Amino acid sequence: MKTNPVNLFKTIAIMSLLLSALAPAQPQTPAPALSPAQALAGELASQRKAWMDASLEGRIGLAETLGEEGAEALARKEGWRPLLLRAQKNLRIGPDQIYEAANGKIIVVEAKGGSSPLNSGYGHLQGTPEHAVEGAKRLLQSPSASEGEKAAARKILEAASDGKLEVRVIRTRHVLGKPMEVVVESIENTAPKTAKLAGEYLEQAAQKAVPKVADRTLRAAGPAFRYGGRTLGLAAAPLVVGGVALMEGSHTERQYQAGEIAAQERGERHASTAGGAVGGLGGMGAGAAVGTLAGPPGIIIGGVVGGVGGDAAGRWLAKTAAGKKVGQALQEEENRVVNGAQGFYRGAGERTLPPEAYRGLGLSVTDERALGAR
Repeated sequence: MKTNPVNLFKTIAIMSLLLSALAPAQPQTPAPALSPAQALAGELASQRKAWMDASLEGRIGLAETLGEEGAEALARKEGWRPLLLRAQKNLRIGPDQIYEAANGKIIVVEAKGGSSPLNSGYGHLQGTPEHAVEGAKRLLQSPSASEGEKAAARKILEAASDGKLEVRVIRTRHVLGKPMEVVVESIENTAPKTAKLAGEYLEQAAQKAVPKVADRTLRAAGPAFRYGGRTLGLAAAPLVVGGVALMEGSHTERQYQAGEIAAQERGERHASTAGGAVGGLGGMGAGAAVGTLAGPPGIIIGGVVGGVGGDAAGRWLAKTAAGKKVGQALQEEENRVVNGAQGFYRGAGERTLPPEAYRGLGLSVTDERALGAR
């Protein structure tokens, strides 16, 4: 009996379908899990279209952008607090990014995109503590650096001198502008030699900052010493360190206003008074911390540091370093200190400082009335 080929083919097809339906389902192979570095890169915007359209020079800039964005993403993941990012910099000096970790360490980041090489500067390779310290030194010295840049530079030097500086190279790898992974390429800590050098740079900055008295700062400081100096002296009564410096500054300002001394002598006296007060606190570590601040130089520093101690000085200097005007910052601290002193001396029903507190500081009756009305 002849078999119809068409029917045979149909039978085979039906049997194949039945066998396929009855066969156990084959498990599908899952896609490989992304590594943390790949997952982080997946959060970044792709620059592929821009990359394909860009010139060679343009691609170098895109690689830098990818590197910066990748490093910032990693920093956010780690919970680091940004102190200075590249977009906030006025100068292309020093590290790309600076952060503070929860454990108090200062993290300096050299951000790289693609295969961009580490370059050398200041005699050291990028991504090393030596390079970070030298860059911070130059930021402090530059008159064009912003307050934020100088504050971050001081953080680097302080952390390096204390052994709390960590320098990382973070690289964002990509394929034609599409981020593929963000990796930490290297981590370096500060060597003792570099820590010592950072401490020396802080001391040098302190020595340069304190004696520098500009005419414009003298004009700003004059009213502060004339009025605020005497008022701040109230809180200086129970303090020993620097109390003399405060009153010397006030006395100098009174003589200048009365025409008894010339402007040049006035400036020299204020510089000497300030330098002595800051130097006297050097053993407490205040000399370097105060001297390196980018705010007004030592004209008022001596009085504030000596007269009201580290607390008020730190508050005032922090305000001036943040950009607040000298007079406003000093007035706020003066109000706080005087109110505190009045509270200290205030007895049952007393509203002002007792007369002996004024006379002990050499203040006149007019001064007593003016301050008593506060």
